[in-house]
Amino acid sequence: LDGIYPGLVIELFQDTDLRVAADDCDVPTQPGLRVLEQDGCEIRLVADKVGAYFVNADGKTVVLTGKYVRRELRDLTEEDRLRYLDALHTIYSTDPKEGIAMYGPKFRTAEFLVALHIKFAGDKSCDSWHGGAGFLNAHMGLVLIVEQSIQAVDHRTTGHYWDYSIDYTVLGDGFYHSILFTDEWFGIVVTETPYHTLAQGRWAYTRVHTCKEPDVYANPYGLLRVPWNANKIPYINRCLTAYGHREKTAQYVDCHAFVYALIMSNFTFGNLMSSLTGRLHGMPHQNTGGAWNVSPDLVAAEPLIVQLVNNTYTAKAVTMHKRLYRWGYINCPLYCTADTPMSGCRCALNPALNMTPFEILNSTYSLKFTYPTLLNVNLSTTSWVWELLLNQIVDGGISGDSYSDESPSDPIFWIQHANQERLMQNMRYYNSIGVVDFDETWGYNSVAAEQYEQDGIADWRGIPLGSFDLPKVYYNTSCPGNDAHDLVKIADVMINTPLTQYTNQEFYNMTAPFSDNLMYVYDRITNWTECGMIMEQAIDAMDDDYLSV
Repeated sequence: LDGIYPGLVIELFQDTDLRVAADDCDVPTQPGLRVLEQDGCEIRLVADKVGAYFVNADGKTVVLTGKYVRRELRDLTEEDRLRYLDALHTIYSTDPKEGIAMYGPKFRTAEFLVALHIKFAGDKSCDSWHGGAGFLNAHMGLVLIVEQSIQAVDHRTTGHYWDYSIDYTVLGDGFYHSILFTDEWFGIVVTETPYHTLAQGRWAYTRVHTCKEPDVYANPYGLLRVPWNANKIPYINRCLTAYGHREKTAQYVDCHAFVYALIMSNFTFGNLMSSLTGRLHGMPHQNTGGAWNVSPDLVAAEPLIVQLVNNTYTAKAVTMHKRLYRWGYINCPLYCTADTPMSGCRCALNPALNMTPFEILNSTYSLKFTYPTLLNVNLSTTSWVWELLLNQIVDGGISGDSYSDESPSDPIFWIQHANQERLMQNMRYYNSIGVVDFDETWGYNSVAAEQYEQDGIADWRGIPLGSFDLPKVYYNTSCPGNDAHDLVKIADVMINTPLTQYTNQEFYNMTAPFSDNLMYVYDRITNWTECGMIMEQAIDAMDDDYLSV
């Protein structure tokens, strides 16, 4: 471990060698703790329960804390890695009722977790779980649910993580050559099947289930996908490109990017949260999900669009697609029969709109926040450009599951999100020892908040399904779930507390690096495998008036 945790942490289910600087040592009999060998004050022991243990040494008490240790997947032994992967695969391949009967009440299937994510991220009024200050809590909560679910399957494993800064630093834009993306681990990213289905290895043909929950949106084919992603293939999909193009993205999530996030945080919670919700979160999703199947005429024009907007347009079209859907500017089919081809089940511009393409793009802030480079280009007489941009957004194509709001369908989701938590833990640790003065006031970066709040909250009350009427959109307000006193929509995941539901502030307080409310610690939060001491690098750079990435 980093050596940062107070006292002595012993990793559950792992033999631990303890050497105490004393003459006489005694280990009392304690539930959950077994002494394997003892020679004076050299003791080999193993713990199998979270909690405190004691060793008597020369009349004094040495306190040990038993915790699970979340590790970078490549640092696990083969046995421990297989435990994790097998248990994770179980929650993707087991019937919910059978799973609870077999593994107990903490067991949850991937189907349940996908539905929960869609419920709050795919709601038609607004997205409660992305782009606001509640982002990290919501996703930490989801990871806790899956962690406790896989522990119901195999109590010796925990919620390990993927430090993707390693792959983007060492392999660059060839990150997909990582050992993680092999058949035995999480499966390939560069799929060659017609519909980008993962067709080989452990996760081959991992199913996307039909939607069974009345309060969860489904896609037009009735699958657990968001309504604007009309993908009929009932298996997870992955694509390396967005509409046939690749951004040069390694720089956005390599070591430099994590150091840069600390620098630009200026040691405030709101600024750091905006980095976590932005590229550090979005790029791995985009790179493993991708998008495709856009209309052929738009594909032909795509190189021109890419040139105009500095190689960022393709990805941002996906983001804007769901905003226009929420605002009623785009209508998506409510239902498509199983034999309807995906080309015949597409979203379309609301025919009731009496606006030019430029007016639509401008009024929805597509230009200000998504294509700012175009604001500096004299295109006032080239209306075809605006029409092309708008058509790409409206069409939307198909998004790979990792790049859409049904992203927990792809098992990569869990290992990615645990890594983002580590960056916040890094900041909180250095604050706790006085190296930095971290302003933990609940909030969100002003620029990012402006963009997020312009998404607004669309009030669809009283508007019947299939209507072309537009909802009233309330701007400059955050979606419910992001304020400090809003409830986190995740319950009963903490230990050593009478609380089963938590406000954002309570959840944040209980997830500090040394918290007794967590069953785990991380193997390292200060010294990152490939990056080294990222906080020290950030502080040095700030002393050198570091200004840009």
